[in-house]
Amino acid sequence: MTKNARQRGKVGERGFTLVEMIVAVALFSVVMLVSVGTLLALVGANRKAQALQSVMSNLNIALDSMVRSIRMGSVYHCGGGNYTVPADCANGGTTFAFKPFGVSSAPTVYRFNGTRIERSENGGSFIGITAPEVSIDITSSRFYDPRCCGCRERPAKSGHRT
Repeated sequence: MTKNARQRGKVGERGFTLVEMIVAVALFSVVMLVSVGTLLALVGANRKAQALQSVMSNLNIALDSMVRSIRMGSVYHCGGGNYTVPADCANGGTTFAFKPFGVSSAPTVYRFNGTRIERSENGGSFIGITAPEVSIDITSSRFYDPRCCGCRERPAKSGHRT
């Protein structure tokens, strides 16, 4: 082959050199590594958000059930002792009992136990009404008698005259 023929063949050839291919693969690898890391972080954040939403939903359901029962009840008792005798609780308590609507048997009792809220109906054993994932700080949580207007000071509502 002549020298001119070899030069003509090289001029007409198209493609990438080995160095160009290595640089392109390295850049692609870096972009993919960053993308996968971001995707994994988003999946982890989504899991945490779903777990928090589940905990909040469980707590809302438990509290809504309690509110409905307490509103319809009577003979409210806060703290220990005889649950059938009304007892106000000026400072709140970790146990709250009331007579359920339309029931003449033993009162329904709610209590904080550890980090959960438990309920006892008709003098039975206590059953947790919040999921184990729900953790309640009982040092700052208290039950108050809903009909006890003078037992504790209530904060004034903003925008309203008292």
